[in-house]
Amino acid sequence: MSSNQLFLSDIRSYFSSVVYEKGKKYFLQQRVSDLEIVSDDDITRVHSTVQGKELYKTRIDVTKKSYKLHLFSTCSCPVQYNCKHAVATLLMCIKNQAQTRSMTRALLPNVQMPKDPKLTTWLEQIRNACAKETKQSIESQIDKSYSLFYLLKPSQYPPASLKVELILIRQLKAGGLGATKYFSNTANSQRRHLLLVDKELIVKLEIGQRLAKERHSIMGCDYVLKGEYAEQLLPEILATERCYWDSVKGNALKMGGEIQGHFQWQIDNEGLQSLQPKIEERACHFFSIDNLWYLDKKKNEIGCLALNVNKRVASLLLEAPKISPEYIKEVSDFFDNEPVTAGIAKPKIFKSTRTQKIKPVPCMRLFQGNVSLPGNYKTGWESVALEHPMAEISFDYQGTKIKLGDKRDVFHHLENDNIIRWRRDKNAEKKALEQLNSEDLVLVDDASYYNSEHKYNFLIGYECKNPAYFSINTIPELRAKGWHIEIAENYPYQLEENEIEDWYSLIEEESNHDWFGLELGIIINGEKINLLPIIKDLLQKWQINGHMNVQEAEQVVVKLPNGRYLQLPTDRVRQILNVLVELYDRESLNDAAQLRLSRLHAARLVELEKAWGAAQLRWIGGERLKQLADKLTHFKGIKSVPLPKTFKGELRPYQQEGLNWLQFLREYELGGILADDMGLGKTIQALAHLVVEKESGRLKGPSLVIAPTSLMFNWQMEAQRFAPNLKVLVSHGPDRIKHFSDLNQYDVILTTYTLLSYDKTTLLEQSFYFLILDEAQFIKNAKNLTAQIALQINAKYRICLTGTPMENHLGELWSLFHFMLPGVLGEEKHFKSIFRTPIEKHGDEVRRAHLKNRIAPFILRRNKEEVALDLPEKIEILQHVELEGWQRDLYETIRVTMRSKVQKEIAKLGLARSHIFILEALLKLRQACCDPRLIKGALASSKKQNKSAKLSLLMNMISELLQEGRRILLFSQFTEMLALIEQALLKEKIAYVKLTGQTRDRATPVQQFQSGEVPLFLISLKAGGTGLNLTAADTVIHYDPWWNPAVENQATDRAHRIGQDKTVFVYKLIAKSTVEEKILNMQSQKHALMQGVLSSNKGAAKVGFTEEDFQALFEPF
Repeated sequence: MSSNQLFLSDIRSYFSSVVYEKGKKYFLQQRVSDLEIVSDDDITRVHSTVQGKELYKTRIDVTKKSYKLHLFSTCSCPVQYNCKHAVATLLMCIKNQAQTRSMTRALLPNVQMPKDPKLTTWLEQIRNACAKETKQSIESQIDKSYSLFYLLKPSQYPPASLKVELILIRQLKAGGLGATKYFSNTANSQRRHLLLVDKELIVKLEIGQRLAKERHSIMGCDYVLKGEYAEQLLPEILATERCYWDSVKGNALKMGGEIQGHFQWQIDNEGLQSLQPKIEERACHFFSIDNLWYLDKKKNEIGCLALNVNKRVASLLLEAPKISPEYIKEVSDFFDNEPVTAGIAKPKIFKSTRTQKIKPVPCMRLFQGNVSLPGNYKTGWESVALEHPMAEISFDYQGTKIKLGDKRDVFHHLENDNIIRWRRDKNAEKKALEQLNSEDLVLVDDASYYNSEHKYNFLIGYECKNPAYFSINTIPELRAKGWHIEIAENYPYQLEENEIEDWYSLIEEESNHDWFGLELGIIINGEKINLLPIIKDLLQKWQINGHMNVQEAEQVVVKLPNGRYLQLPTDRVRQILNVLVELYDRESLNDAAQLRLSRLHAARLVELEKAWGAAQLRWIGGERLKQLADKLTHFKGIKSVPLPKTFKGELRPYQQEGLNWLQFLREYELGGILADDMGLGKTIQALAHLVVEKESGRLKGPSLVIAPTSLMFNWQMEAQRFAPNLKVLVSHGPDRIKHFSDLNQYDVILTTYTLLSYDKTTLLEQSFYFLILDEAQFIKNAKNLTAQIALQINAKYRICLTGTPMENHLGELWSLFHFMLPGVLGEEKHFKSIFRTPIEKHGDEVRRAHLKNRIAPFILRRNKEEVALDLPEKIEILQHVELEGWQRDLYETIRVTMRSKVQKEIAKLGLARSHIFILEALLKLRQACCDPRLIKGALASSKKQNKSAKLSLLMNMISELLQEGRRILLFSQFTEMLALIEQALLKEKIAYVKLTGQTRDRATPVQQFQSGEVPLFLISLKAGGTGLNLTAADTVIHYDPWWNPAVENQATDRAHRIGQDKTVFVYKLIAKSTVEEKILNMQSQKHALMQGVLSSNKGAAKVGFTEEDFQALFEPF
């Protein structure tokens, strides 16, 4: 028989002509997709998707009986059974010849066996062997990671009936059961887990469903057991040994024997009577399949119940409603007069009935309940079980509770064989319900959940915040309004009843004292509860872009280890979180659930104590660490360090304080940033620190000072002046290499940032006592090579000197701290999240304050206003700079050339008549010191290089001074030099005004500077050296020293004059090892001589300028 003939005839016989034609139309329109045919023994199952108004899932089971095909189809469409979508699917099967053949072969009738018994036996053995092999092959293909289980549950439709629910449970490799999911007979992916017996039972369950004419969700997983067919099927289900009552707990159900029983009336406290089966000495549940069955949960047995009434009558009696007292007489009379109820006890008739009216008490029972979300074709028709806190509402009428959803207007109460009749107070119930907040409670039915048991119950906190807030806020409010609240043991949001006795902090120092474990918590009922794991969860919840987003009115509710909830004081927790937020990261808690911190974080202990507010924080352990914390926080109390006699100078009070601070950091092996304003003597304080260390015998090895090239010889001169006992090596120039082998012979080694990359190997091999970075902003970018090399240098202590620890953003500050105290500000990414982003982008003042407190112990910054009482009215500072490269070569070329030329003129004309030549030579040398571009003629034009060491130093100084808020007067004798400075200022976008001999409107620039409109005033020494009152200035810079000190003093007095209320800092920029330095040295000795040399007076030579003086000015260093 061909497959076409086989299926086409059966399709026509199973479907009406109307349905067949509609299905044929769908087939011709090619609406069938995802066709799948699976054959197992006598069953062939067809699955497909058919496009109708929407996509429908269709399934057809084909079974063989007496050589005839039986079709049973189900579909997700509204028709559900034997629809046009099934017809279209079957027609597609006929078209698909390959699949049809396999199905046809599976359904062909058995071959007629020969009549010879021996031959028949032999052929049967062959057949059985093949069948056995086929069955083993099929079994081997089963995915046994999940097993099918059968759950028996009571069903309300029909009443008093039983249903079986199918679920899949994961089989764990280690043994036992794992995750559970509902079984869907239309989910092809789940069928691979079914044994053959399961497949057979499912087909039989669906047949039984159809025979009982029960409708159910065809894509679901439960079947009602009703009728004679289902009653015969139940023992087969029990035989799988995977059948349980309600859930897979304990032992599987087993078949019990038939037991004799009888009906008796039961009376509740409302006087309602119900007829129930009864088995002597056994507590059982009863339900109807075809006969009545019992379930003994204690013995895990299920069996048939024998009664002395007809099984149909027994089923009806089991479904009997509760009889209200007013109908008891009518029912009793009926039982007396009907033969079918003969032998069944009659309901009890009570003595009397009276009516009362009382006010109900609203009640709420809190518990954890299970509801189910119905599935759809997108979820594979699998229901989703949801476990959620719920509230059951009822109204207590003197012991009788009427649940929400009860439609009765009148109810009864049994009292001493008397019936009391009550009428409900609907107005009182309505007012009570109006007290409930819809934001806290969502009716199960409104939430689109189906579960008749919980239809009128409420989900707590389903659409809003943590249900714990309901326990903390709503429950007390309802109790205050007269509600009776009952909390079941399984309710997951119960409150801690005991109050907080104390707050504590436990410190456990590690053996090396560099790290410690911090535990913060509360004490309840004598038990310490560590809050750090809980606080970590709060940080993750509230931290947004690195800052804490805790609203003022927000409550802090935490879950304690015992599972109960506790409300903590919001203000205190907010303060604690703001202290701890930057200390937490993913790996911050150790195995003991303690916060593992470096001793560099010791200052945070003081902040934590403040965050606790008025609460008495009980400290346990860590006394040494607390002492360090107090000193880091209140470093002004640090002991004063006596200045050794070998230090040749006196420290001002604030400088002595700086020395004390540096010594304190050394004592606790900490690093720091000395960030005083320019001119307050950072170098002197550092040198005093080095002298103290040497005199104490602690300076066992060399200390390395890294500074800009322009400051190299400033350090050298300051060391010679104030600390002559220090053996200093200037590691600079090509000759430095010869000293690399004997660095340990020196106390202080001076080098430059530029040379770090060249001398990296030598420096990294050497161990240093101190590593001091002057103008430490040179490493503000942690990723550049200079910063990375500096970080690798091995030094016991690290100090940064800079007047501008941060110029543009907080990342620069992090880089400095990463160099001197790695880890104190965390990793760069963590620092950006916790501090930089909140402060720079969100203006978070709390984060700013915490960062300030964090760095305060390790950074000492004084501006000139703060130490004004310690300063004289005027401070003069010589700022040396060394000429380098081509500028140095140019200077030397001019010196040699002009010396030879002047010597010839003196030999020819004599010293007195060679004044003009001497002046020209000195002028060119001074110009070369200022900027090579000032040199005119062949000497300069032969070179394209135009870098000026002095101009570079000046621009760095101006940048730092302006950041400190200084107001600057800049003097130069050369107007051309002022023009070059202007170009550099414009490039850096620095505002200024200028006054030279060419300036006609002198009042405007003066007014702009004095009013604060601009911070920098460029002035020609000749044009502005006298006659100006510029008291707004607090800083004077002489770019090129004038040979006559009186002229310089007059220029300085533009700022340092009557009306000036600030200390004036005077900087003189001197090119080292040049004529500028020589003339400066000669100024104090031969003031009159300098006037004679530089005067155009013909009698200038009379002051005593000798040829030896000339030779001194022009000789090399």
